[in-house]
Amino acid sequence: MREMFSDHERPFYAQARPLGLPTLPQDETVIDLQAIFHADGLDPGEALVDIVIAGAGHPQRTMLLAHHLYELVSEEPHGDDLAARALELALAETADVHQATWEALVRAERGVLVALADGLGPTGQRAAREHATPRSSMQRALNRLADDEQHVVRDGDGSRLLDPLRAEWLRRR
Repeated sequence: MREMFSDHERPFYAQARPLGLPTLPQDETVIDLQAIFHADGLDPGEALVDIVIAGAGHPQRTMLLAHHLYELVSEEPHGDDLAARALELALAETADVHQATWEALVRAERGVLVALADGLGPTGQRAAREHATPRSSMQRALNRLADDEQHVVRDGDGSRLLDPLRAEWLRRR
C-alpha cells in the first residue's frame, strides 16, 4: 500500500502520506467493547479482557477476536473458556495467511519470527543456535523484516511481532 503513494511510477504518487496508528489502549478498548456487548444485552465476562490482551492492541486482530467472542456469547448456551474458543476461531480463520507468509520467508527470517514469538532476543546466541543460523544473518533478517513493516515493528522496547495472532500461531507450530 505504501508503494502506491511513494513510488513515482505509481498512479497515486504523492497523493497521501503514511499515517502510523498507535496500538489500541487496553483499558479504553475493554470499555468500548463492553458497551457494545451490553447494548445488545450480552455479558462476555472476563473473556472480554482476555481477548483484548490477546489482541495486543492490534486494531484488526482485536476486532476479529471481539467478533468471534460476540458470536460465541450470542449462542445459547455459550459454555466455558470463551476467550480460548474465540482465539481458536480467529487462528483457524487466519491459518492460511500465516502458513503462506511462513513459506515465503527464508530460514533466518523464520528464526527471527519464532524467536520474537517465544520472547527471545531475535539476534541473540540462543536464537541463533536454536535456528542454526549465524547471528549476523539473524540481524540482517531482523532489519529486513522491520524495514518492510509487515511482520516486525520496532518500538521503545525493542522489536516485536506486528501480528499477535501470528505470534500465537508460531508458538503452536
